[in-house]
Amino acid sequence: MKRRIWLATGLLLLAALGVLAFQGYWTYQTYRQASWRLRQDSQAALVVATQQAVATQNERLLIQYARWLQDTTHVRLSCRVNQRDGRTQFKLAGVPARKGDQTELSFEDFKPRVAHLTPAARAYFIKRFVGGTVRDELTRGYIFFHTQWLGQQLSAAMAHSHTTPAEFRQVLAVELRRRGLLALPFRLYLRDVADPDSLRSAPAAYSLALEPVGFGVRNHLGQVAQVWLPAAPGVVRGQLQGVLLASGALLALVLSCTAYAVGTMQRQKKLAALKADFTQNMTHELKTPVASIQLAADSLRHFALDAATSAEYAALIGEQATRLGGLIDRILQSVALERAALPLRRQPVAWAELVAELAARQQLQFAQAGRQLCWQQLLPATVLGDAAHLTNTLATLLDNALKYGGQRVDLRSELLPTAVALHLTDDGPGIAAEYQARVFEQFFRVPTGDLHAVKGYGLGLHYARQVAQAHGGTLTLCSQPGRGTTFTLSLPLAP
Repeated sequence: MKRRIWLATGLLLLAALGVLAFQGYWTYQTYRQASWRLRQDSQAALVVATQQAVATQNERLLIQYARWLQDTTHVRLSCRVNQRDGRTQFKLAGVPARKGDQTELSFEDFKPRVAHLTPAARAYFIKRFVGGTVRDELTRGYIFFHTQWLGQQLSAAMAHSHTTPAEFRQVLAVELRRRGLLALPFRLYLRDVADPDSLRSAPAAYSLALEPVGFGVRNHLGQVAQVWLPAAPGVVRGQLQGVLLASGALLALVLSCTAYAVGTMQRQKKLAALKADFTQNMTHELKTPVASIQLAADSLRHFALDAATSAEYAALIGEQATRLGGLIDRILQSVALERAALPLRRQPVAWAELVAELAARQQLQFAQAGRQLCWQQLLPATVLGDAAHLTNTLATLLDNALKYGGQRVDLRSELLPTAVALHLTDDGPGIAAEYQARVFEQFFRVPTGDLHAVKGYGLGLHYARQVAQAHGGTLTLCSQPGRGTTFTLSLPLAP
C-alpha cells in the first residue's frame, strides 16, 4: 500500500511537472512571437507613415502647381485643333515666349474640338495636367521643366518641402493604432538627410530602436525618421496580459490540484497507517477474551470440575464475552458515526446530577489506580439530550484522563448565558502542540515511540466530539506539555 501511494504520488508530480514545462514553453514561445510581431508591425507602420508623409507633401506641391498655372504673368496657355488627328492640342509656354520654353500635349478623354481656349477648357487642362502628368512625375521623384519658370518654381518648392514632427507623429500614431498598437508610446526624431548630425541615441526607457527610414519627394532622400519604442518585454506583457493571466491561472490550478492530490494521498497514507495500528491493537484486544473463553470452555469440556470451579469458569466466560461484546459495539458505533448522523433520544437531563453520579462510580477506579478524582459543587443545569450518549461521552473523557493523566483530575462546571460548560483538568504530561488538532480524528493516537503500555483504539475522543456536536455543543482541549490538559465539554441549556 505504501509503495503504491508513493508511486502514484511520483507519477502525479511527474505529470504536473510535464504540464508546467509545456505551459512554460508555450508561454515563452508566445512571448517570442509577440516580440517579433511588435518589431515587425512597428517597422511596417513607420514605413507606411513615411509614404503617407511623402504623399501629403506631393499634394501640397500639386496645389501650388495648379496656382502657378493660373499665373498669366509667367505662364501662357493656349489650344488649337490638330488637323492630323482632329484632337484639341494644348500648348503651355513661358512668358515672355522663348524658343523651346513650351510644352504641347493632348488628352484622349477630352472630346471637344476647341480652337480657342475657353474657361472650361482651361479648368479641364489644369485639373487633368496637374492630377495626371505632374502627379506621376512627382511620384517618380522627377522634375520636368514644362516651362523654365514652372521648373524653377517646382524645384525650389521641392527643396523646401518637409514634414514637421507634429504631422509625422500624428500619421505614425494613426498607423500604429490601425495595426492594433493603440496605446503604444514612442519617441520620434526627424532630421534632414544632409544634416551632418549622427543619429541620436535611445532615450531613457525607450530601448527598442526601429530601423531609420528616409523619405522625401525627391528620390525619397529628403528627411530621415528615427523612432524608439519602450522596452519590448514591458510592451509585450501589456499586449499579452490576458494570455499571461490565463496561463498563470492555469498554472495555479495545476499546482493547486497537484497539491490537493498529494495532500489527499498523504492523508490516505496516514489513515492507512492509523487503521493498521488500530487493527493491530484491536486484534490483540480481541485475542485476550477469545483465548480466555476458549481456555475456560476447554476446561469445562475436558475436566471433571466441582461446582465452585465450574461456576468460576462460567463467570469468566460471561465476563470475557461481555468485554468482547463491548469491543464489537464500539467498532459498530464508530462505523455508524461515519455513515449517518448520530441517533439521539432527546429528553431533559439534569446535567449536574448526571456528572456527579458518574464521577462517584468512577472514583473507585481512580482510587485503585492511586489517582484522585475531585469535583467541586456542580452548578444545577438542565440540558436537552440523550442521557446514554452523554454518559458515554463523559465516561470516555474520565477514562482518557485515567489512562493518560497525572495523579489528580478535577471536574468543574461553568454556567454560561445559553450553555453549561464542564471543564475536566488533569496534571498529566500534556499533549504536544502538533498533535492537539488531531486527537479528535478517528483512529488517531498520540505517538509514544515503541512504548504501548496503554491500550487504545483512537475512537473514544472522536466519538465524544461527535456526540457533543450532535447536541449542538462543542468539545475542545487546552494543553501545555508538562502542565496537564483541560477538556471542555459545552452543551446548550434546555429552553
